Amino acid sequence: MKRLSLWLLILSGLMSNLSAQELTPPVKAPQADFISQGSPHTLAEYRDKKVMLWLFSTWCHTCAAGVKALAEKHKEWEQHGLTILALRNYNNGGYPGADIEGFIAHYSSPSATRNWVKGEASEEMDKLYNSRQYPDIYFLINEQGVIQEQGTAPAVFIKKIIDFARSDTQKEAKK
Repeated sequence: MKRLSLWLLILSGLMSNLSAQELTPPVKAPQADFISQGSPHTLAEYRDKKVMLWLFSTWCHTCAAGVKALAEKHKEWEQHGLTILALRNYNNGGYPGADIEGFIAHYSSPSATRNWVKGEASEEMDKLYNSRQYPDIYFLINEQGVIQEQGTAPAVFIKKIIDFARSDTQKEAKK
């Protein structure tokens, strides 16, 4: 019980800090690049799709729990067309850890993550989306490229992620 209380305290602190960030939803998602399968890609490639942009570090325990939770519920979000961009933080947040493919494979089955886009965030993406260097942060981006939600610890907020996948996400960005 003490351990759960500690995690909830940590998460509430992270969530209150998230609201202070520059990317307070709804806001247009800044364009940034990342590497996947050895090639450069941009968020613009995912326009017209619902996306969960998840930046995490492979030494992070809540990140491992997030991989497990998303993998366990993959049928629920896949059937609604949610694309998971699972990207390791630039430089893995400054600490050693597994590569993204090995980390995800360790905590899930290949069939549960076959539709994930796995890769590495660029330094630019890190500055735009994770300037406070959280080990675990996600953004739910609608088909119009507008961030609808942001959070941390997907395992804790899996219902919110699945609700986003199911929803009509037409909110406009703040001007």
